[in-house]
Amino acid sequence: MGRLSRALSTATIAIACAVMPLRAQAPDSGTVELSVVPEATVFVDRDRIGTVSTRTLSLAPGRYVITFNHPDYRPLRRTINVVAKEKKTLNIDLAEKGIPIDPSTRQAPGNSALAAAAPQDATLRVRLEPRARLTIDGRMVGDTDAHTAVVAPGRHVLQIVHPDYQPLQRTITVAPGDTADVFIKLAEVGKKKQ
Repeated sequence: MGRLSRALSTATIAIACAVMPLRAQAPDSGTVELSVVPEATVFVDRDRIGTVSTRTLSLAPGRYVITFNHPDYRPLRRTINVVAKEKKTLNIDLAEKGIPIDPSTRQAPGNSALAAAAPQDATLRVRLEPRARLTIDGRMVGDTDAHTAVVAPGRHVLQIVHPDYQPLQRTITVAPGDTADVFIKLAEVGKKKQ
């Protein structure tokens, strides 16, 4: 979350009913140009980018796992190393590289063999008042007042840092397929710095 969030712009956009804050582009970021046929839902590490046919991403240098999800194919993952100020291109044709899901085995959501094979992700929605620096599980998100993340089910540690308050830490547990809404109002729960 941290590297991706730091590398994007400061606007907040709605993507498929989820809000994903974007951060200022890092001066040493690299560029990844994605092309996906047919369009698919794309994740960079665990950050949902949205439904993509083409998209250009600016990412901080480092290693990322890009996942392409489409209802007719098993998830396809590619690892990419982003280098500062370099451009990479990733063209994915799921008809060529994807593994189709057999329609005869597809059942109602929650009952499919595919759903049983992999644990279902969870969603963590965090709102902060006032805006503060947020870290989730040791990964810097950045200065924000709202952040939505797709996370693995289980415990997650939130750290909130604001110049007027003592650092605050909260542990949140999210069940598979659930959404945890967390609202932290520092004026009520934070300790003012002396």
